[in-house]
Amino acid sequence: MKLSKNNKYLLLGFLLLLFSSYYFAVRKTLDLKKKLHVIQDEQKNFESAHLQFSQLLEKERNLDRELANMNLDNTSLQNNLLKFLNAQGIKNEFAIKEFNAPHIAIDANSETTTYMFVLEGGYLTLLTVIHKLENHGGFGNVSHVGFEKIKNFSNNTFSLQAIIYLESVQ
Repeated sequence: MKLSKNNKYLLLGFLLLLFSSYYFAVRKTLDLKKKLHVIQDEQKNFESAHLQFSQLLEKERNLDRELANMNLDNTSLQNNLLKFLNAQGIKNEFAIKEFNAPHIAIDANSETTTYMFVLEGGYLTLLTVIHKLENHGGFGNVSHVGFEKIKNFSNNTFSLQAIIYLESVQ
């Protein structure tokens, strides 16, 4: 069974017709269908993200209400001192290296609390902070200040650290 020349052209034309119809119509339809699925998935993710965002906003409002009810502004002298040092550290560019637990000494009729912390920065900056701490903070009296020059061997630089003891008598 031999194929005649016309049948060969007919078969070749049919194959070309199938290929061109796939190329111009079916392929674009399948690509659009894939894009549709991707967009639908993104839409579902967006809707769930919107729902999660609204839930997080509600949770934030509830937590803010609870924190406002707790009145955490004046919890303790130690927290207020740490807030003061953090605020001064941002303003005057020094670092708090250590902030140890307070030492409490109880006498017959008084209680002395000593806070020990280490600050690192420039000399004038540290003196300014110590002055503000003693005169404007209302945290107590500075009983001891020790300055120490520390060498960092990894990058061969020096830094100044101040060891400060602050006493509060109650």
